[in-house]
Amino acid sequence: MPQVDAQAVERAELTRGISDARGYFRLAEALREAGVPRGGLLLDVGCGTGGLWEALSGHFDRCIGVDLVRYREYPAEREFVAHDLQTPGIPLPDGQADAAIACQVTPCVENPRLLIRELARLVKPGGIVVVTNPNPESFSSLLMLLVKRRYRAFQDATDSFMISPMLECDTARALRAAGLTDLRTFFSLVGKLPFSNATFPAGLARLAPRWVSDHYGIIARKPAGG
Repeated sequence: MPQVDAQAVERAELTRGISDARGYFRLAEALREAGVPRGGLLLDVGCGTGGLWEALSGHFDRCIGVDLVRYREYPAEREFVAHDLQTPGIPLPDGQADAAIACQVTPCVENPRLLIRELARLVKPGGIVVVTNPNPESFSSLLMLLVKRRYRAFQDATDSFMISPMLECDTARALRAAGLTDLRTFFSLVGKLPFSNATFPAGLARLAPRWVSDHYGIIARKPAGG
């Protein structure tokens, strides 16, 4: 493994490589809704402990995880590539993957656009890139911004690794700048009530997903001639 910044390793370990599994299954649902074809190779970029594959193994045939460190919970039999996502040059061939997905990763890197360009490089023409992020535009996050002057997901307790908030428009612009098209936004449909760990009713989340959901994602496609 190449030499990496010790602070970057510390940030990675603080996250414990874990995301909310409900977000993974919502992503699987969003892929079906978008008509993303089944089969092929998935790159799970910022794979953490590998939970995304548990939700998507029925959609893709093969998975390669990419992350700064290999967490011990990451399955021993699954392919893995070590790389500091703060830097370009993920050591995989251009245009190899059918899908490159980064779940809740861009908030943890200093240059989200660089990472998104890497995702675009790695997918084959006609392949997809998916980026999911905390939703700064939810009602709870906007209220916390008004009261505490910081987004809900970017509090003092997480400021060592949650460092780059991105509005939906920021992510969309970065995807387009990387040459990706056919953007489709989806929302997690799970959101905590303001200043609480209780969640909004599921019915309300379906009615007002943008305002209630704690996370959003965007599916984008690499043009067939790209």
